[in-house]
Amino acid sequence: MPRPVSNPQKHTLSDVINRFVGSACRLSGRDLQGPHDSEVPVLIVNPAKSSAIDLKRQGYDHIYCFVVLPSRNAPRWLFPLGDHRCTLAGTKIYTPYARRARLTKSLLERVIRTGWNGWAPSQVLLASRQPLPIEILIREATGEVHPHFALSLGNQPAVRKLTVQVMRPGGEILGYLKLPLTSTATERVRHEAAVLEKLWNFPVVRPLIPRLLHAGSWEGTWILFQSALPGELGPTNLTRLHENFLAVLRNVHQIQKPGRAVVEELGKKWERVLPLLGNNWKELGQEVLRRSARELDGQTIVCGVTHGDFAPWNTRIHDGKILAFDWESSDWEAPGSWDVFHFDLQSSVSLKKPFGRAGLPSDRIMNGETSYLLYLLYSVTQFVEEDNSIAIDLRHKLVTKHLAKTSRVEIDTRRPDVQRNEKRAGLRARPSVSGLLSNPTIVTTSWDDGDPLDIKIAELLGERRLAGTFYIPMSGYLGNATLTPSDLRALSARGFEIGAHGVSHNSLTLFAGKQLEREVRECKHQLEDIVGKEVPMFCYPNGRYNPAVVQQVRFAGYHGARTTRMLARECEFTPFEIPTTLHAHPHDKSGIFRNLVRAGSINGLYEYALRFSRIPNWVTLGKKLFDSVLQNGGMWHLYGHSWEIEQMGIWEDLREMLNYVSNREGVMYVTNCKLLQHVMGTTNPEVNTADQAQVPVIHS
Repeated sequence: MPRPVSNPQKHTLSDVINRFVGSACRLSGRDLQGPHDSEVPVLIVNPAKSSAIDLKRQGYDHIYCFVVLPSRNAPRWLFPLGDHRCTLAGTKIYTPYARRARLTKSLLERVIRTGWNGWAPSQVLLASRQPLPIEILIREATGEVHPHFALSLGNQPAVRKLTVQVMRPGGEILGYLKLPLTSTATERVRHEAAVLEKLWNFPVVRPLIPRLLHAGSWEGTWILFQSALPGELGPTNLTRLHENFLAVLRNVHQIQKPGRAVVEELGKKWERVLPLLGNNWKELGQEVLRRSARELDGQTIVCGVTHGDFAPWNTRIHDGKILAFDWESSDWEAPGSWDVFHFDLQSSVSLKKPFGRAGLPSDRIMNGETSYLLYLLYSVTQFVEEDNSIAIDLRHKLVTKHLAKTSRVEIDTRRPDVQRNEKRAGLRARPSVSGLLSNPTIVTTSWDDGDPLDIKIAELLGERRLAGTFYIPMSGYLGNATLTPSDLRALSARGFEIGAHGVSHNSLTLFAGKQLEREVRECKHQLEDIVGKEVPMFCYPNGRYNPAVVQQVRFAGYHGARTTRMLARECEFTPFEIPTTLHAHPHDKSGIFRNLVRAGSINGLYEYALRFSRIPNWVTLGKKLFDSVLQNGGMWHLYGHSWEIEQMGIWEDLREMLNYVSNREGVMYVTNCKLLQHVMGTTNPEVNTADQAQVPVIHS
């Protein structure tokens, strides 16, 4: 299995167009200028209104104009311009399920129907005197001589590919081309072509899958062209129709495998990817394989054809049947239950459904718990290939919780006479891990920018036995002074956690490549040299981050990273997107709304509008949020900036807030890293009691 890329390539607009064309284009400004090779296609960025007409006069008969979204610097989709019917049909290459995304797309479609092109500021024009190789391929496969195209660039850099929706004039969709942009993506596309070709040999499957129209080498890479599937978006919940679809797959090819053989096959894959995972996976994976081998000893498992990425967005519903595309992860002899687990888990996470029911095995699935754990481990091997750290971290959490659940069952199911005898003897069973993974009240605080006034924050926390994480940039915010090395060592010695906040405190989304890597890694190394211990946590400067930033933070060796999203109280988050509950700042309503909109927290917006928008000040809001966590369990996370508190003169407000949440019986007071470890199930933080402090008291 290929090693994940440590520095993922950022594919530019030129990369996308060149792969689509099959060769390098000549890049021009608003118009075609200067001498040029007439055989080379031309790419004009931000073309003038007359560009297409001028090019036609020069013999460029093959012209395609696209709008680029969200921008030319960060291309994800290219929709065709000209005939608004094709533009509208082109948006079908993106089929969101999340409510916010669906609303955004619906608004875009309404604008397109008006025929107005003013909504599309980022445009490019591609022109060629000769038919493009891709046009010739389409003509040979479908007979269409005037195809139109919409383009979509994949998310994960390690397996990124260009997907091209092919249409007739007027918008009828003929099919989809896949053009890989990495070597790993090439292998996946080749695999999908082989699977579709193999499945087409079974007439019962043909109505449920795309038809392979073309596959093979193409312009130095590999290409796959498959037909479009009819129907509407597939349901987001598993139904009888899904079961019927999976039954068809089982009937295509079915084999009874010894349970131990399934475990051994997965064990070999696991050994290959384990060096690419953190140490926290080593014992966890071994425990899953050990337990599974024990549970499945002497049993058989029904295996057969699986889709591998069975999820709502890869399905359609038509004529009372489920149809499926994207067969890149298909396996010919895997447990059929894994498709069920994958569908439940992916739809739960992506669509923000109640998390507790995701992946729970059906009573009809033999060895449900064991099969589910094996699925989670198997999916990690897939996501390592994709370099998808968020999905890997989520599965670490799920495996940990399910192992804890099994531990509890093993303790609770001892013979009643053994339990009675232990009770008479005054013995108490050791608390199970699951008890520690219940839903307690956790309080954590974090403080950004490393201002010298952080010493005053530390005094306030220490007096109340509150924990705190201080995120330090190497250069002060807006050129201000920062804590000295001796200050940092003193904070660390007193039990507070030191985290990193970038080198320059500039938004990391402004950087790429080596610059981004330096911003993330250098501050960790310098701080560790100063305090003489690991710096495990990172905080995104100005709250700005994207997948490339998250990836660099993870590669740098941090355990997790904190965001600035507010109003969070549930302990359901990924390690590199830790939210907060409250900002020590007298925000007006618009400030909180902006925070929630930027974070994409639709539920947070509704909750704030309905429950909290009338609360007069931040301290009262903080108390309400803490009371909610105290009653229902979860996390209360306060963050702020000492210089900001000084500037606004709200020290007394802060004291009132800290007094309210401190010294509560049964509440856990932890640093950000301890919070993360608790959520991931890798530590057992102590619960506050009247005679036990969580952090050292700071003495003046």
